[in-house]
Amino acid sequence: MKDSLTKTLLLVASAALMASCGVSRADVSSSIDDQVTSSSSTTNVEDQQDPEDYLNNYLLALRYAAYQQDFSFALSGGPVAFGLEMTEMDSETPSAWKDISLSAESFSGDVKINAFGRGREKMAASLTIPQTNFKVAGASLPSFVGNNASIPFEARAYLENGTLYADFSKQPLVNYILQLGLRTLFDDPSWELVDQGSHVLTDEQYNVVQGICSYISASDPSDEVIPDCFSFAKSGDLERITVRIDDETSLKSLLMAFYEDLHGVFDEYSSYSLSSYEGSFGLPEMPTVEEFEAKLDSILTGIDFRGFLRSVEYSTNAGVVSESFAVDIASFDHDALLETLYGKEPLDYQNQSYILPTGAWKLNFDIAREYGSKKVKVDRLTEEEKTDFETPFTFPTWNRDGSSSGEGN
Repeated sequence: MKDSLTKTLLLVASAALMASCGVSRADVSSSIDDQVTSSSSTTNVEDQQDPEDYLNNYLLALRYAAYQQDFSFALSGGPVAFGLEMTEMDSETPSAWKDISLSAESFSGDVKINAFGRGREKMAASLTIPQTNFKVAGASLPSFVGNNASIPFEARAYLENGTLYADFSKQPLVNYILQLGLRTLFDDPSWELVDQGSHVLTDEQYNVVQGICSYISASDPSDEVIPDCFSFAKSGDLERITVRIDDETSLKSLLMAFYEDLHGVFDEYSSYSLSSYEGSFGLPEMPTVEEFEAKLDSILTGIDFRGFLRSVEYSTNAGVVSESFAVDIASFDHDALLETLYGKEPLDYQNQSYILPTGAWKLNFDIAREYGSKKVKVDRLTEEEKTDFETPFTFPTWNRDGSSSGEGN
């Protein structure tokens, strides 16, 4: 089971964060620097303030953010692109690898949280992703779609009184792709995606949600500091820290810091209750830091990494104001990743599905933050609207014995 989760984390964290590092140096400079300039009120002029002062002020800004009970994230970005290749064990030719890719020129999203930390009956949250048109291509698309199409992506989710409501009903083709991907990832071809429904969080699950919210609200970047990659700027009350990475050694340092941080969050919010998870929304045991590092060393050899950039604008008395990211991977080595993720033994195509990243992965986006109950109002469903969400969600899960099933609610 640890090995399965290692694969998952490396496909998600290393592909997402690494993808963030896969931007060519020129692309990173142009796309991110343009975003930072356009979305920020600071200048790009360096000053003589000591770097340690910037970092200390950054931690004060994060402390301010950590004490906020009402906060929001408004995300906007583009272009975005990523690809996957996979096998299907129930197909006529299960050993044949099929590809699929998604790309969009722009996208946006909005997360709002009220009464964070005040208990499940008072805390509320909402997620809105307006319609984004994705270009989809690849041999894994259904025949009625063809191998090249433009499809809408749109989603809404709400958390109220410890119940999660989610609506994915306006994106049927994306749901098909998501269902196929999760079936492959969990080796559970019977699992069906509910496109509009609800789920009552257990106390343990609610604690995990709180941990995630706390992490994204005010994660401490000091563990990720790689001084040679950082630059600093200031204008008025606002300061900015920018980290730029364009070599694999620095990339590994960043990913290891990220994983150690994530591992600590899991330990804090879920280790005490993992034994009580029996299928529904269950959490597997995470690989150790040493296991993750060993797998990361192998997977880096199969990725054409180019660069990563993150820029954060903040104030000690106003928290983190805005953030910008750029990530990009030029390509993936199919054979190298196949051996790293699934071993050297012949693959069992008849009894297992397989999935790998492929193609170019690119991501650029900005996040604007706001704090306070006067500025942040969670979107809510009416009682009448909730009747449309009565179908319970089911989740493909890892069981503690290492098996998986999709019968949990």
